[in-house]
Amino acid sequence: MLKKINDTCAKCSLKFEKTDSQQSVENECSKCKNQINLCRSCKEKGCECGGKYLDFWDKNPGWMIYHMHVR
Repeated sequence: MLKKINDTCAKCSLKFEKTDSQQSVENECSKCKNQINLCRSCKEKGCECGGKYLDFWDKNPGWMIYHMHVR
C-alpha cells in the first residue's frame, strides 16, 4: 500500500506534492547510507559524499508490476 506523506524536504523545505508517497521521498545514500526525506529535485543532486540517493522504487525495480500480476 502506498503511504501518503504530509511533510517537507529535509534540504530545501519544499512541501511534498499530493502525488508524493512515503516510498518516493524516503531516500538512502548508496554510498554512506545516510537516510533522509527529499523532494525529487534535491534527490537528483545526490549526497554530499558523492553517492546517489535511492528511494524504495530505485531499490525495488519492477515491484509494482510483480505485485499487480500476483493478485
